[in-house]
Amino acid sequence: MGIFAFIFGRGAPLSDQPELPEITSESEDGFVDLVFKVVDSNIQNDGNGWVEAYGVNEGRRVGLRVELIGPWKEGIIGADIQTFQGQIRYISVGEATDLLVQDMQKLYGSTIQADKMKSDGVLFTGITLGGNPAHTEIGSLKIKLFVESEDEDRYAELYTNIDITGKRLEIREKDPDYRDPVIRALAGM
Repeated sequence: MGIFAFIFGRGAPLSDQPELPEITSESEDGFVDLVFKVVDSNIQNDGNGWVEAYGVNEGRRVGLRVELIGPWKEGIIGADIQTFQGQIRYISVGEATDLLVQDMQKLYGSTIQADKMKSDGVLFTGITLGGNPAHTEIGSLKIKLFVESEDEDRYAELYTNIDITGKRLEIREKDPDYRDPVIRALAGM
């Protein structure tokens, strides 16, 4: 029974959830930056794949799946920063993701009332600022995500950093002004 509670996140004691980080442990200076432990991943040689990551907030296990979707178009920013552009999808893993969306809404102080993630996930445009999606084994990915919209109230940017070797996922704010649009995108509103 305990294994099912862990898998489905239904009240599993924290002692059954080894080494999950407190998701807000690295937030500072007015930013809500979240950190998770990657517990499973499957990234292919072409940079397509996914990671599943969890953390703890207010004694509850929260988490999500992040999918990398190519093709990854190579580019250059400035004089010498190699980039790769593709798509990133945040996907629900059930109750742990619903709790994450609720917690993010509270942590952001958002006026958008959200209780769960959009059922088909949230698709972002992603541009790497470090790393290569096809070579996650040799370094981390630093990805800037865009919620694209003509409507200024729906446009947002944030960062998602993935370190497969270090078993770490980060969701970092770009600007606190994007909090409501991020929650809107997560909830599909």
